[in-house]
Amino acid sequence: MQRGIVPPRTGEAHDFVWDRFRNARRQCRQIWALGDRLRRRRRLADYEDSFPNLEKEVNHSLSEAEDFFTELQGIGRSCP
Repeated sequence: MQRGIVPPRTGEAHDFVWDRFRNARRQCRQIWALGDRLRRRRRLADYEDSFPNLEKEVNHSLSEAEDFFTELQGIGRSCP
């Protein structure tokens, strides 16, 4: 990772990276918020027997995924 930040070599590396985004400046936190909402919806879809408003949630997730990648491309080296 950049700037001498070394993520753990254990299963916590994924959480380590997301925590860096959550605790950073506003644009980085926006990326974290989008990713967190997408992760929550994925978990519901993967582990719950029913998923109310599936079509609406799929469309919302696709839109947020596009926003996520747009934000990610715009940050350059300003986020962790």
